[in-house]
Amino acid sequence: MIDIISRGSFSEQGRRDNNEDAIATTEDGRCFIVCDGMGGHGHGEIASRTVADSMAFFFQNLPGPANTQNMQPALEYAIEMLDKEDNFDDERKMGTTAVLAVLTESAVLVGHVGDSRLYHIRPEEGLLFRTKDHSQVQQWIDAEILTEEEAAVHPKKNLITRCIQPHSSQPIVMEIDERTDLKSGDWFFLCTDGVTDALTDGQIVEIIANHGTAEEKVEQIKSLCAERSKDNYSGFLLEIKANIVTPPDKKQCRVCGVELNPETLYCPACGSSVYDNSQTKKTRGVVPVCMNWLKERFPRPYDTFGNRLRQFVDNYFKEDQL
Repeated sequence: MIDIISRGSFSEQGRRDNNEDAIATTEDGRCFIVCDGMGGHGHGEIASRTVADSMAFFFQNLPGPANTQNMQPALEYAIEMLDKEDNFDDERKMGTTAVLAVLTESAVLVGHVGDSRLYHIRPEEGLLFRTKDHSQVQQWIDAEILTEEEAAVHPKKNLITRCIQPHSSQPIVMEIDERTDLKSGDWFFLCTDGVTDALTDGQIVEIIANHGTAEEKVEQIKSLCAERSKDNYSGFLLEIKANIVTPPDKKQCRVCGVELNPETLYCPACGSSVYDNSQTKKTRGVVPVCMNWLKERFPRPYDTFGNRLRQFVDNYFKEDQL
Protein backbone atom coordinates (compact mmCIF):
# COMPACT_ATOMS: atom_id res chain seq x y z
CA MET A 1 0.00 0.00 0.00
CA ILE A 2 1.24 3.47 -0.90
CA ASP A 3 0.46 6.02 1.81
CA ILE A 4 1.33 9.62 2.58
CA ILE A 5 3.84 10.30 5.36
CA SER A 6 3.62 14.08 5.09
CA ARG A 7 2.41 16.65 2.61
CA GLY A 8 2.24 20.34 1.91
CA SER A 9 0.34 22.46 -0.57
CA PHE A 10 0.05 26.05 -1.78
CA SER A 11 -1.76 28.15 -4.37
CA GLU A 12 -0.65 31.77 -4.54
CA GLN A 13 -1.82 34.66 -6.68
CA GLY A 14 1.66 36.14 -6.92
CA ARG A 15 1.94 39.28 -9.05
CA ARG A 16 -1.14 38.55 -11.13
CA ASP A 17 -4.47 40.34 -10.74
CA ASN A 18 -6.23 37.07 -9.93
CA ASN A 19 -5.34 33.44 -9.26
CA GLU A 20 -6.13 31.19 -12.22
CA ASP A 21 -4.46 28.14 -10.65
CA ALA A 22 -6.48 25.52 -8.82
CA ILE A 23 -5.55 22.54 -6.65
CA ALA A 24 -7.79 19.73 -5.38
CA THR A 25 -7.61 16.39 -3.60
CA THR A 26 -10.02 13.59 -2.82
CA GLU A 27 -11.49 13.14 0.64
CA ASP A 28 -9.42 9.99 1.17
CA GLY A 29 -6.22 11.87 0.29
CA ARG A 30 -5.16 9.50 -2.48
CA CYS A 31 -5.58 11.72 -5.54
CA PHE A 32 -3.98 15.14 -6.04
CA ILE A 33 -4.64 17.54 -8.91
CA VAL A 34 -2.96 20.80 -9.91
CA CYS A 35 -4.34 22.96 -12.74
CA ASP A 36 -3.23 26.20 -14.38
CA GLY A 37 -6.02 28.16 -16.05
CA MET A 38 -5.13 29.79 -19.32
CA GLY A 39 -5.36 33.54 -18.76
CA GLY A 40 -5.03 34.22 -22.45
CA HIS A 41 -8.17 32.23 -23.14
CA GLY A 42 -10.45 34.09 -20.74
CA HIS A 43 -12.11 32.74 -17.58
CA GLY A 44 -9.07 30.60 -16.83
CA GLU A 45 -9.94 30.40 -13.14
CA ILE A 46 -13.26 28.73 -14.01
CA ALA A 47 -11.55 26.22 -16.28
CA SER A 48 -8.91 25.25 -13.72
CA ARG A 49 -11.34 24.99 -10.82
CA THR A 50 -13.86 22.97 -12.85
CA VAL A 51 -11.28 20.47 -14.08
CA ALA A 52 -9.55 20.07 -10.70
CA ASP A 53 -12.80 19.52 -8.81
CA SER A 54 -14.24 17.23 -11.49
CA MET A 55 -11.21 14.95 -11.48
CA ALA A 56 -11.25 14.79 -7.69
CA PHE A 57 -14.96 13.89 -7.76
CA PHE A 58 -14.34 11.22 -10.40
CA PHE A 59 -11.65 9.43 -8.38
CA GLN A 60 -13.48 9.86 -5.10
CA ASN A 61 -16.47 8.00 -6.53
CA LEU A 62 -14.72 5.16 -8.34
CA PRO A 63 -16.46 1.86 -7.56
CA GLY A 64 -13.12 0.07 -7.21
CA PRO A 65 -9.37 0.68 -6.89
CA ALA A 66 -7.86 3.21 -9.29
CA ASN A 67 -5.72 2.04 -12.19
CA THR A 68 -4.26 3.44 -15.40
CA GLN A 69 -7.48 2.67 -17.26
CA ASN A 70 -9.26 5.32 -15.16
CA MET A 71 -6.98 8.22 -16.09
CA GLN A 72 -8.31 9.15 -19.54
CA PRO A 73 -11.96 8.68 -18.45
CA ALA A 74 -11.26 11.08 -15.58
CA LEU A 75 -10.11 13.67 -18.11
CA GLU A 76 -13.13 13.04 -20.32
CA TYR A 77 -15.46 13.50 -17.35
CA ALA A 78 -13.71 16.79 -16.50
CA ILE A 79 -14.11 17.95 -20.12
CA GLU A 80 -17.81 17.10 -19.96
CA MET A 81 -18.18 19.25 -16.84
CA LEU A 82 -16.17 22.02 -18.49
CA ASP A 83 -18.46 21.94 -21.53
CA LYS A 84 -21.38 22.67 -19.20
CA GLU A 85 -19.56 25.69 -17.76
CA ASP A 86 -18.75 27.13 -21.16
CA ASN A 87 -21.49 29.76 -21.31
CA PHE A 88 -19.25 32.61 -22.36
CA ASP A 89 -19.14 34.34 -25.71
CA ASP A 90 -15.36 34.72 -25.68
CA GLU A 91 -13.40 35.03 -28.87
CA ARG A 92 -10.87 32.60 -27.40
CA LYS A 93 -11.99 29.63 -25.31
CA MET A 94 -11.02 29.24 -21.70
CA GLY A 95 -8.64 26.39 -20.97
CA THR A 96 -6.38 24.82 -18.40
CA THR A 97 -3.43 22.50 -17.96
CA ALA A 98 -3.57 19.64 -15.46
CA VAL A 99 -1.23 17.29 -13.65
CA LEU A 100 -2.41 14.65 -11.21
CA ALA A 101 -1.03 11.89 -9.00
CA VAL A 102 -3.14 8.93 -7.87
CA LEU A 103 -1.92 6.55 -5.17
CA THR A 104 -2.75 2.86 -5.65
CA GLU A 105 -1.79 -0.31 -3.78
CA SER A 106 1.62 -0.53 -5.43
CA ALA A 107 2.16 2.50 -7.68
CA VAL A 108 1.68 6.21 -8.17
CA LEU A 109 -0.27 6.94 -11.34
CA VAL A 110 0.70 10.16 -13.09
CA GLY A 111 -1.26 12.01 -15.74
CA HIS A 112 -0.72 15.41 -17.33
CA VAL A 113 -1.89 17.71 -20.08
CA GLY A 114 0.13 20.85 -20.83
CA ASP A 115 3.15 22.17 -18.95
CA SER A 116 2.16 21.65 -15.32
CA ARG A 117 4.67 19.15 -14.00
CA LEU A 118 5.25 16.27 -11.60
CA TYR A 119 8.67 15.46 -10.16
CA HIS A 120 9.61 12.15 -8.49
CA ILE A 121 12.59 12.72 -6.22
CA ARG A 122 14.53 10.33 -4.00
CA PRO A 123 16.79 12.24 -1.60
CA GLU A 124 19.76 9.88 -1.90
CA GLU A 125 19.49 9.57 -5.70
CA GLY A 126 18.03 12.87 -6.90
CA LEU A 127 15.53 13.25 -9.73
CA LEU A 128 14.07 9.92 -10.85
CA PHE A 129 11.33 11.18 -13.14
CA ARG A 130 9.78 14.35 -14.49
CA THR A 131 6.82 14.73 -16.80
CA LYS A 132 7.60 16.11 -20.23
CA ASP A 133 5.88 19.40 -21.08
CA HIS A 134 3.44 19.61 -23.95
CA SER A 135 5.00 22.83 -25.21
CA GLN A 136 6.64 24.39 -28.24
CA VAL A 137 10.06 24.62 -26.63
CA GLN A 138 9.90 20.98 -25.51
CA GLN A 139 9.35 19.97 -29.13
CA TRP A 140 12.43 21.99 -30.05
CA ILE A 141 14.40 20.31 -27.28
CA ASP A 142 13.33 16.90 -28.57
CA ALA A 143 14.40 17.93 -32.07
CA GLU A 144 17.76 19.14 -30.63
CA ILE A 145 17.09 22.67 -31.82
CA LEU A 146 17.27 24.04 -28.27
CA THR A 147 19.00 22.92 -25.11
CA GLU A 148 17.17 22.79 -21.77
CA GLU A 149 19.02 25.95 -20.72
CA GLU A 150 18.06 27.82 -23.90
CA ALA A 151 14.44 26.71 -23.60
CA ALA A 152 14.22 28.05 -20.05
CA VAL A 153 14.77 31.62 -21.26
CA HIS A 154 13.14 31.39 -24.68
CA PRO A 155 10.35 33.97 -25.32
CA LYS A 156 7.97 31.16 -26.34
CA LYS A 157 8.65 28.96 -23.30
CA ASN A 158 5.03 29.31 -22.12
CA LEU A 159 3.46 28.42 -25.47
CA ILE A 160 1.81 25.04 -24.89
CA THR A 161 0.78 22.56 -27.55
CA ARG A 162 -1.88 20.72 -25.53
CA CYS A 163 -4.46 21.91 -23.01
CA ILE A 164 -7.94 21.13 -21.75
CA GLN A 165 -10.65 23.23 -23.41
CA PRO A 166 -14.43 22.91 -23.72
CA HIS A 167 -16.08 21.82 -26.97
CA SER A 168 -12.76 20.93 -28.54
CA SER A 169 -12.87 19.76 -32.16
CA GLN A 170 -9.85 17.51 -31.52
CA PRO A 171 -9.50 14.71 -28.95
CA ILE A 172 -7.65 15.78 -25.81
CA VAL A 173 -5.35 13.01 -24.67
CA MET A 174 -3.75 12.72 -21.25
CA GLU A 175 -0.16 11.47 -21.10
CA ILE A 176 -0.06 8.73 -18.49
CA ASP A 177 2.84 7.25 -16.52
CA GLU A 178 2.95 4.65 -13.76
CA ARG A 179 5.66 4.96 -11.11
CA THR A 180 6.38 1.58 -9.56
CA ASP A 181 9.99 2.07 -8.44
CA LEU A 182 9.03 3.42 -5.04
CA LYS A 183 10.66 3.64 -1.62
CA SER A 184 9.49 5.11 1.65
CA GLY A 185 10.78 8.67 1.83
CA ASP A 186 10.34 9.36 -1.89
CA TRP A 187 8.84 12.75 -2.75
CA PHE A 188 6.34 13.70 -5.44
CA PHE A 189 6.03 17.36 -6.35
CA LEU A 190 3.21 18.63 -8.58
CA CYS A 191 3.34 22.25 -9.68
CA THR A 192 2.27 24.85 -12.23
CA ASP A 193 4.65 26.73 -14.50
CA GLY A 194 4.66 29.66 -12.10
CA VAL A 195 6.99 27.51 -10.00
CA THR A 196 9.15 26.20 -12.84
CA ASP A 197 9.54 29.70 -14.27
CA ALA A 198 11.09 30.72 -10.95
CA LEU A 199 13.11 27.60 -10.10
CA THR A 200 15.22 25.26 -12.21
CA ASP A 201 14.89 21.51 -11.94
CA GLY A 202 18.15 21.43 -10.05
CA GLN A 203 16.94 23.98 -7.50
CA ILE A 204 13.67 22.09 -6.99
CA VAL A 205 15.53 18.82 -6.44
CA GLU A 206 17.99 20.47 -4.05
CA ILE A 207 15.22 21.91 -1.88
CA ILE A 208 13.17 18.72 -1.76
CA ALA A 209 16.13 16.34 -1.30
CA ASN A 210 17.45 18.28 1.72
CA HIS A 211 16.36 17.54 5.27
CA GLY A 212 13.22 19.21 6.54
CA THR A 213 9.49 18.73 6.78
CA ALA A 214 7.09 19.05 3.86
CA GLU A 215 5.89 22.37 5.27
CA GLU A 216 9.45 23.72 5.51
CA LYS A 217 10.22 22.73 1.93
CA VAL A 218 6.97 24.30 0.71
CA GLU A 219 7.75 27.54 2.52
CA GLN A 220 11.16 27.69 0.89
CA ILE A 221 9.65 27.15 -2.57
CA LYS A 222 6.97 29.77 -1.94
CA SER A 223 9.53 32.29 -0.76
CA LEU A 224 11.62 31.93 -3.92
CA CYS A 225 8.55 32.06 -6.16
CA ALA A 226 7.40 35.25 -4.45
CA GLU A 227 10.73 36.84 -5.36
CA ARG A 228 11.09 35.53 -8.90
CA SER A 229 7.79 34.41 -10.40
CA LYS A 230 5.61 36.69 -12.51
CA ASP A 231 2.73 34.20 -12.52
CA ASN A 232 0.44 32.40 -10.08
CA TYR A 233 2.27 29.51 -8.44
CA SER A 234 0.71 26.38 -6.97
CA GLY A 235 1.65 22.86 -6.01
CA PHE A 236 1.40 19.74 -3.87
CA LEU A 237 4.41 18.18 -2.16
CA LEU A 238 3.94 14.55 -1.07
CA GLU A 239 6.25 12.30 0.93
CA ILE A 240 5.20 8.68 0.45
CA LYS A 241 5.42 5.51 2.48
CA ALA A 242 5.76 2.41 0.31
CA ASN A 243 4.46 -0.73 2.02
CA ILE A 244 4.47 -2.91 -1.07
CA VAL A 245 3.82 -6.60 -0.51
CA THR A 246 6.20 -8.61 -2.67
CA PRO A 247 4.50 -11.63 -4.26
CA PRO A 248 5.93 -15.04 -3.33
CA ASP A 249 8.92 -16.10 -5.37
CA LYS A 250 8.25 -18.55 -8.16
CA LYS A 251 9.39 -22.13 -7.62
CA GLN A 252 10.84 -24.73 -9.95
CA CYS A 253 9.84 -28.30 -10.68
CA ARG A 254 12.33 -30.64 -8.99
CA VAL A 255 12.19 -33.04 -11.93
CA CYS A 256 12.34 -31.00 -15.13
CA GLY A 257 13.27 -27.54 -13.77
CA VAL A 258 10.33 -25.68 -15.33
CA GLU A 259 9.43 -22.46 -13.47
CA LEU A 260 6.16 -22.79 -11.55
CA ASN A 261 3.74 -20.27 -10.07
CA PRO A 262 3.43 -20.30 -6.27
CA GLU A 263 -0.07 -21.81 -6.40
CA THR A 264 0.89 -24.64 -8.80
CA LEU A 265 0.41 -28.12 -7.35
CA TYR A 266 1.42 -30.18 -10.38
CA CYS A 267 4.05 -29.49 -13.02
CA PRO A 268 2.32 -28.75 -16.35
CA ALA A 269 5.39 -29.94 -18.29
CA CYS A 270 6.22 -33.34 -16.79
CA GLY A 271 3.28 -34.03 -14.48
CA SER A 272 5.32 -34.32 -11.29
CA SER A 273 3.81 -33.31 -7.98
CA VAL A 274 5.39 -30.37 -6.17
CA TYR A 275 5.34 -32.35 -2.91
CA ASP A 276 8.51 -34.21 -2.07
CA ASN A 277 7.58 -37.32 -0.07
CA SER A 278 8.29 -41.02 -0.37
CA GLN A 279 5.09 -41.82 -2.22
CA THR A 280 5.70 -39.02 -4.70
CA LYS A 281 9.26 -40.20 -5.30
CA LYS A 282 8.13 -43.75 -6.03
CA THR A 283 5.51 -42.71 -8.56
CA ARG A 284 7.28 -39.66 -9.99
CA GLY A 285 8.17 -41.46 -13.21
CA VAL A 286 4.89 -43.40 -13.51
CA VAL A 287 2.41 -40.53 -13.22
CA PRO A 288 3.71 -38.33 -16.07
CA VAL A 289 4.05 -41.36 -18.37
CA CYS A 290 0.44 -42.36 -17.72
CA MET A 291 -0.81 -38.81 -18.15
CA ASN A 292 1.05 -38.37 -21.44
CA TRP A 293 -0.27 -41.72 -22.70
CA LEU A 294 -3.84 -40.67 -21.91
CA LYS A 295 -3.32 -37.32 -23.62
CA GLU A 296 -2.00 -38.97 -26.82
CA ARG A 297 -4.53 -41.82 -26.90
CA PHE A 298 -7.63 -39.90 -25.86
CA PRO A 299 -6.99 -36.20 -26.70
CA ARG A 300 -10.58 -34.97 -26.57
CA PRO A 301 -11.56 -36.57 -23.24
CA TYR A 302 -8.16 -35.53 -21.89
CA ASP A 303 -8.85 -31.89 -22.77
CA THR A 304 -12.04 -32.13 -20.73
CA PHE A 305 -10.96 -34.26 -17.77
CA GLY A 306 -7.15 -34.10 -17.77
CA ASN A 307 -6.84 -31.21 -15.33
CA ARG A 308 -9.35 -32.80 -12.96
CA LEU A 309 -7.41 -36.06 -13.03
CA ARG A 310 -4.16 -34.24 -12.34
CA GLN A 311 -5.78 -32.44 -9.42
CA PHE A 312 -7.16 -35.70 -8.02
CA VAL A 313 -3.78 -37.41 -8.18
CA ASP A 314 -2.03 -34.42 -6.68
CA ASN A 315 -4.53 -34.13 -3.82
CA TYR A 316 -4.04 -37.83 -3.13
CA PHE A 317 -0.30 -37.38 -2.71
CA LYS A 318 -0.80 -34.17 -0.77
CA GLU A 319 -3.04 -35.99 1.75
CA ASP A 320 -0.52 -38.81 1.91
CA GLN A 321 2.16 -36.28 2.85
CA LEU A 322 -0.02 -34.80 5.58
